[in-house]
Amino acid sequence: MLKFHNPLWDETETRKKAELISKAITTSSVISLTNDNGEKLLIEPFVLGIHKETGKYLLQCLKSLPLELHTDEENWLLLEVDRIQELQTTTIASKAQRKKHFSLSIEMEEIIASVSDSQKVV
Repeated sequence: MLKFHNPLWDETETRKKAELISKAITTSSVISLTNDNGEKLLIEPFVLGIHKETGKYLLQCLKSLPLELHTDEENWLLLEVDRIQELQTTTIASKAQRKKHFSLSIEMEEIIASVSDSQKVV
């Protein structure tokens, strides 16, 4: 069960998204989503946390189309979970390792799930 920091942002739909993301991180699964601009993405989730100022759930992820071992800084995204649409896990496995992990998690007050906890990033 996830720890929920700020009940003001813990709406049922957002909580379900956070739980799905946490499970995808734990199982090293790629996620399919539509962002708030209507762009469809396949992403590898890396960190799920709570924003230190707003209390909203944040997802640090790697935009990965096609799924390759690229880790260019511009492919790393920080998304507000409540703004994600059409979220679902896929049968695609995340890559086991990344050469470099760009940390956007400095915006997070609390980390709920991360790939480092799952021994994925070295």
